Amino acid sequence: MKHGIRVNCVCPGAIDTLMIDREAALDPDPDRVTGVMASRHPIGGIGTPEEVAEAVIFMASDKASFIIGESFLVDGGYVIW
Repeated sequence: MKHGIRVNCVCPGAIDTLMIDREAALDPDPDRVTGVMASRHPIGGIGTPEEVAEAVIFMASDKASFIIGESFLVDGGYVIW
């Protein structure tokens, strides 16, 4: 690496944020919507902002120094189901 710059991408799935709350609020039964979202993830729920932040911290750390050009899925297994 000529300039010492690593580029990676963190790809979150459904994360418990205002965006999810707003989407669920469009339905007459918001709890049903979030339940359906949760059921579509093999891990059994949607993620938290803290879980995404932990992935970002790892990817920015020296522990990930040999990881370059990757898309790092933080989606509770959604894409494999």
